[in-house]
Amino acid sequence: MSRKAALLLLFILLVVCIGGVFFLVSLFTPSAPTPRAHSYLVLNLEGEIPDYPTARSLFQKEEPLSLWGISQALREAAGDSRIDGLLMSVSSPGMGMAKSDEFLGMLKEFRKAGKKVHVYLEVPTLKDYYLASEADTVTLMPSGELLFTGLSFETVFLKNLFQKIGVTADFVHTGDYKTAGNTFTESAYTPAHREIMDSLLDSFYSRFAEVIGQRRGLDRNAFDAMVDKGIILPEEALETKLVERLAFRDQLEEALAGEGKKLSKLPLSQYIPRPDQRKGSRNIAVVFLQGEIREGASGEDPLSGTIVGASTVADAIKQAAKDESVKALVLRVDSPGGSAIASDLILRELERAAAKKPLVISMGDYAASGGYWVSTSSSLIFADPLTLTGSIGVLAGKFSLKGLFEKVGISTDRVERGKYAHMFSSSEALSDEEKALLEKSVRGMYSRFLSKVAKARKMKVEDVDKIAQGRVWTGKDGVSNGLVDKIGGLQEALAEAMRLAKLSPSTAGVCEYPKPRSRLLADLSDLELLKAYGGVLSPRKAVQRLPYRNFQALLLVPSYPVLTP
Repeated sequence: MSRKAALLLLFILLVVCIGGVFFLVSLFTPSAPTPRAHSYLVLNLEGEIPDYPTARSLFQKEEPLSLWGISQALREAAGDSRIDGLLMSVSSPGMGMAKSDEFLGMLKEFRKAGKKVHVYLEVPTLKDYYLASEADTVTLMPSGELLFTGLSFETVFLKNLFQKIGVTADFVHTGDYKTAGNTFTESAYTPAHREIMDSLLDSFYSRFAEVIGQRRGLDRNAFDAMVDKGIILPEEALETKLVERLAFRDQLEEALAGEGKKLSKLPLSQYIPRPDQRKGSRNIAVVFLQGEIREGASGEDPLSGTIVGASTVADAIKQAAKDESVKALVLRVDSPGGSAIASDLILRELERAAAKKPLVISMGDYAASGGYWVSTSSSLIFADPLTLTGSIGVLAGKFSLKGLFEKVGISTDRVERGKYAHMFSSSEALSDEEKALLEKSVRGMYSRFLSKVAKARKMKVEDVDKIAQGRVWTGKDGVSNGLVDKIGGLQEALAEAMRLAKLSPSTAGVCEYPKPRSRLLADLSDLELLKAYGGVLSPRKAVQRLPYRNFQALLLVPSYPVLTP
């Protein structure tokens, strides 16, 4: 067989294989079920709820659950006469306060359309109950209890452990409030760190009191008294009208269906319209930026979770800007920050896009530090009242493993050229001269950060400096100090983008970037990532990757823990 014939045969086989894959996908991917009259969408709110799915299974009949998907389903169902309402359970979902607020806004709009929302709870925390506060009825299982034990932040500090094992965290930062490295350098909250945590917790607790109080007729004193009970027994919950009924889930479903009938149910995830099923033109591009910002491609990190890759997001922004059918962009930021270099690469593409088309920023749970850096690309920023934003500051440094090496009998040797060739070596701590050099770098980066914010917000640099210093603000505070323009979620940002692009909400549609990877490709990518990490991380690699891979200037907000109820 000639070489040309062999190549032709190989090409034909490749086409047949690809065709076979698509045939199998179409064969095993059932179409979404059609709801019957008087159906209820069913939503089990548990596990991590991202803004937008990063991966999608080839054979999955429904869209992966996300806040964006939930919003799409509820908006579609609001106009669907076959859908009577939503049956929801809540069990400690991974949603921050801003996303929780947005979710409650979705339920409110759903109810305005004449739909009912019924929530079933088993042993809810205060935050679970908060997510149920917009429901028409709340049902508690007969043996369930309300765990209203209050709210708290608890931070782990590793300084003493590091001292015992011989690891030194060598960091420099701008401002007392730039506390992202405190987990590694301190043994307790510094006064500035405690000030931030107290302020944020006050904001969160007040929001709980406001929302729950309005729905249940409790003033602040009554709410505080309820929380101070700690655990509320089911009979007391019913008596004090914190719940409408005590029943098991099947009993609730029987009550909704009517005597002798079976409730018609449809998983909300199966109702989310797929991109090819949506109505309207794709005039508004939503670019999702969720996770820690780094160079390279987006993916999953075994230590840090979802990673925003600068190259992935920059390419997505380029595509959206180039697409002539796209008339405006919305950047959804849900990131605590990350690499200054990666943030600047993303900012560059956003600025280029904003020169061609309207750009609106929507802030999620986090849009701080590097997340705020990229937000300077637009003069119109929306945030939830409880979005964590600001943290305008810079952190840089490294971990020194010299003491650990000595304890376990590891020695190093090196040859080098240049006075500072070993500056970022993990086998030596920073010298005073090296630390001064790093401080110079951090101050320079901080100065550039201030200038970017001042230009974007039309403020004086010295005024930005007063509210910067690494300080974290809520979205509500951000409106007051000029860092945020309007209170609102993603839907409000989309509406504003449509207005700026002079589009009608009745005909305009939305497209999302970056596109979710297929689950198969995502798994393969994760395997490659794990391989890059050396399979199972060695202690040295593990420490080096706390909390990031490279020693460089970082725009990172403190990793505030999830509220502990």
